[in-house]
Amino acid sequence: QMDYLNWVASIPEPVYQNARVEAWWLGALGGPDPAVPTLIHRDQLRQRVAFALSEIFVISKVNGAVSGQTRSAAHYYDRLATHAFGNFRSLLEDVTLHPAMGHYLSMFKNRKPDLAANIRPDENYAREILQLFSIGLVELNPDGTPRLLGGQPIPTYNQTTVRGFAHVFTGWNWKNCDQGNSWDWQFCEAGPNGSYWQEPLEPVESRHDTDGPEVDGNGQRYKQLLNYPGVALPNGRLPAGDNARSDM
Repeated sequence: QMDYLNWVASIPEPVYQNARVEAWWLGALGGPDPAVPTLIHRDQLRQRVAFALSEIFVISKVNGAVSGQTRSAAHYYDRLATHAFGNFRSLLEDVTLHPAMGHYLSMFKNRKPDLAANIRPDENYAREILQLFSIGLVELNPDGTPRLLGGQPIPTYNQTTVRGFAHVFTGWNWKNCDQGNSWDWQFCEAGPNGSYWQEPLEPVESRHDTDGPEVDGNGQRYKQLLNYPGVALPNGRLPAGDNARSDM
């Protein structure tokens, strides 16, 4: 999609969301590429998988933060196509750190707590990554049916888990655009063709929550994550004190 949009811009023609949709249809239907007439798109399986992923890892051009960023939306879809035959772990990180997703689900510039200023980590992305992007609401048996306890489904997480994940997803900002103590996004919009919208977010360590929202019996802080059989972390806990990259 990005190659096509760059060609549209070179004609020159305005690049809006309709051009992005046209780029998608060219790939999905296997038509000739106007930019390279000898090229016929034949990667139908990859495009179908990418489309399926886009129905799970959703961003929307209707969203005010994303609507004007045609290239970013196209680049995001291209990343889904790149990961179509890859592994879920790499896909999930790429989705998490894409600026279009960061804006859409407000993980972008998520700040560590400052109780005096009534600032707490935004829980939006933490909740969506659990509910929609990964494990879902209830534990499942190997055949996909819900696991039951006393005849009731077993939740995969609770509000404490959401709060822990929210603290994990703090301290990420535009690539190469840390403006001291400023978190105003308009100071970081510069770049050729809005290139920061196409680059993975980068950690800003001074703004990452290294403390954690929970305190154990020994006064040690931690982030409470998932806690059920198969989870690798001890008791589903992530120790406090690491940086944004290692926590992710």
